[in-house]
Amino acid sequence: MKILWLCGNPGLFRATSLADGGWIGALQTEFIHKYNVQLINVFEYYQKADIQTDGNITYYPIYIEKKDKLLDKFYHKVVDKIFISKVLEIIHKEKPNIIQCWGSELGYGLISYYTNIPVILHIQGLLNPYLDAYFPPNYNLFNIWRATNYNVLKFLKQYYRPYLVFKQNAKREKKILQKINYVLGRTEWDYACSKLLAPESIYFYCSESLSCAIRNSAKWMWKESHRLIICSIMSNAIYKGVDVILRTAQLIKANYGIDYEWNIYGIEDISLHEKLTNINGASVNVCAKGRINASKVAEVLRVSDIYCHLAYIENSPNSVCEAQYIGIPIVAAMVGGVDTILKNNSGILVPANDIYRTAQSIISLKLNKTYSEKLSKAEQNEAYRRHNGVEQQIKEIYDRILSNNSSLQK
Repeated sequence: MKILWLCGNPGLFRATSLADGGWIGALQTEFIHKYNVQLINVFEYYQKADIQTDGNITYYPIYIEKKDKLLDKFYHKVVDKIFISKVLEIIHKEKPNIIQCWGSELGYGLISYYTNIPVILHIQGLLNPYLDAYFPPNYNLFNIWRATNYNVLKFLKQYYRPYLVFKQNAKREKKILQKINYVLGRTEWDYACSKLLAPESIYFYCSESLSCAIRNSAKWMWKESHRLIICSIMSNAIYKGVDVILRTAQLIKANYGIDYEWNIYGIEDISLHEKLTNINGASVNVCAKGRINASKVAEVLRVSDIYCHLAYIENSPNSVCEAQYIGIPIVAAMVGGVDTILKNNSGILVPANDIYRTAQSIISLKLNKTYSEKLSKAEQNEAYRRHNGVEQQIKEIYDRILSNNSSLQK
């Protein structure tokens, strides 16, 4: 069996201690170790690089010239055309049995329009539902522009262009889903969305692996004498809920006191949200710590008391899955697929944008050792069940597709 992966992540291509391939690298290692398959990993790379073969894995780094990317600054058609043409050359050379596209955010799934080989879309996020929740309450393009002190260049670069690109990518996602053969997902939400957006596709359940740093980490433990430490891990997308964090932290300070801190990892600047909420992060003990690697993520989750995820929309955020695996008590907004991830009482679900329920849940966890430890155990059990044996799930799906099993139901 020969499988071609179209990834936004190069896996273990030129992996180092600082870039260990993440969860794609972990899955790749397990999959190749367990099964006699050939894996072709194709991905866009930031510089020109040679094809690399390592045992049963062949890496095809695709480099897009800077001049072509400049032409593609607001739209994706130029880069998509170049990327797909290069992928077709690889397909012609390698002749894979199955093509798997990791995520609908990029244009990989367009390959289904140009080949008769079975194409699988492994859902990560879904842009069209995300687009509906893109702006938090009281956020709009004009208010954001005003919050930049009418700095046109900053507004265009940091906020307007990303929004326009997001809209264009959502449009492309619809085109991909209209043609895709098979969908892999993990939550009741992405199943429902795929049935609406890709009604002709066949849906399979398949979880995701976690990075080795997370799986090999020590577990979270209750801290008896410890100030309240809350952590959140996110990207800088506007809908990730920084405004909810600031307003919740303000409520905690008013009702719990100042003996707490809320650390946000993954972003460095929360000034836009401070201006639009009129809350200074430092005044409510909220601090943006910037990006960290997987080993540091594991450490942060162990030393904190509570993990909080308050985005306005999500499917199955890796950060929540990682927090579950390590066992830190979780408070998360019940949006998208998060309720599937936290099922079986493996985390506390709160309504989206409900700072009162969120603040009360955080404080009650810090004050209740028995409940926190019970929650931690439930989280670990759920995470082990979900994230172990992913390589077997994928192999069985490949086998079913290739055997054209008559039991498959649309």
